Amino acid sequence: MIALRDVCLDDRERMLAWRNLPEVAKFMYTAHAITTQEHGAWFNRMIQDPTKKYWIIEQEGVGVGVANLEGIDQVNRYCLWALYTVPPASPGVGIATCAMVLRYAFEKLNLHKVGSTVLAFNKTACLLHKRFEFSEEGRFREHINKNGTWHDVVYYALLQSEWQTSERRAARVFDTAEINSCQ
Repeated sequence: MIALRDVCLDDRERMLAWRNLPEVAKFMYTAHAITTQEHGAWFNRMIQDPTKKYWIIEQEGVGVGVANLEGIDQVNRYCLWALYTVPPASPGVGIATCAMVLRYAFEKLNLHKVGSTVLAFNKTACLLHKRFEFSEEGRFREHINKNGTWHDVVYYALLQSEWQTSERRAARVFDTAEINSCQ
């Protein structure tokens, strides 16, 4: 079973370790190892910001990643979303997580549009967005410099009206997925 639970204070160190894993860090905008102090400041801002929603992704009760909504704008009914997974996550975790986060955004928050920015070389993330029928609305050319190399960033978005079609295609994951609040 795949579940999302709210990020708690106890997750601070785990998230720092995950963010610095090479297989996660290569797809993030930062190019340096994140320090404890830097992460602590980010974590404190994140956990207190009402325009952000962060979850720990759990597979069979084991933490295997993070999913989030950022910049939640209730006036324009818009936000950005993202996720990353770490071992021992199985390949289907990203698909189930995407479905749960989109369902939360469109059905619970009643958002009109959910966007995402992805480093163009992150083929797995690009394919995930295409699977859920996100539209590629833009490309920021040579937008991020990682270790001396410029990379494009692709902007994807999905409208609430489009979600209903992609949700039907992903409906089978809902029976084995849930979102829980921090205890």
